Amino acid sequence: MSSSPSTDIVSQLYANDAGLHDGNAASGFTESLNWDRALIEAEVPETAVSLPPMAAIFGGLAMPTFVYAKPRLPVAQASAMAAVDRSFLKNQVFWVLIISSTIQAFANFLPAIYLPSFANDLKLNTTSGTLALALMNATSVPGFIIIGGMSDMFDLRVPISVSTIGSALAILLVWGFTANLTPLLFFACLYGFFSSGFSVLWSRFIGVISTEDPRLHSILMCLFVSSRGLGNILSGPLSTELMRHSPFYDHVSYGYGVKGYGSLILFAGLCMLASTAAITYPYFAGKTIDIDVPLSTISRLARRDGRERS
Repeated sequence: MSSSPSTDIVSQLYANDAGLHDGNAASGFTESLNWDRALIEAEVPETAVSLPPMAAIFGGLAMPTFVYAKPRLPVAQASAMAAVDRSFLKNQVFWVLIISSTIQAFANFLPAIYLPSFANDLKLNTTSGTLALALMNATSVPGFIIIGGMSDMFDLRVPISVSTIGSALAILLVWGFTANLTPLLFFACLYGFFSSGFSVLWSRFIGVISTEDPRLHSILMCLFVSSRGLGNILSGPLSTELMRHSPFYDHVSYGYGVKGYGSLILFAGLCMLASTAAITYPYFAGKTIDIDVPLSTISRLARRDGRERS
């Protein structure tokens, strides 16, 4: 519930190096999830009533930080502004970036979902999949910070390429040729680092699309988050079908030949490569398309996304 306004405030306060600060915020969020997961796994077996007290404690610890969460623009000035400009919907740059983000989301969560079962099908010990996920989450922290910082120092196309191509190569060349624990853990580290940074670039995407209205940041951020949710939802049934009808099973070696994972690995890697199309956004600058979407539709999507995130 507080993540969206927090992102807005960070973007207002640190306009020149928003990527680095967004990366720091995202890494903190990811690290807190790791600790939450560890605490829950430690407490839940003992008592089922431990979750409400934990939620109350974490909420109480976060409340003092709200005192310092102040936007750069005064509330009175923000409320006096005119209606939100919808012209970004005609901006071809917006559609290139939102479609690329959706394609990236098709593959983004698949390794984390299937690594435990993949490790089990490789006949590794029961802790191998958990260890791989832990390393993936751990290496995502520097990934957030470094790729976010790169977006401040270099042309936006550089961190986009690093994140998407790095993730694709990790999937296709490391996960696809994994046969034991060592390359599996190496893949988890590589993928956690490269894939995590893509979502940090959303603030920079928004800056490319529009920098005039600060309130537009919230709407665009909700749309990018929704695009990731859409890709995540659709990738579920797609990945299931790919696992069932993999032509690689028993025909190739290494990870590609483990049950139905060959098609899944190829699909995830190609989606990551396809999302590199985001680097073409400068070629669409200044170009528009003829589209008319009511503002109520955008507001409804933003409200629905806000409820899902809360």
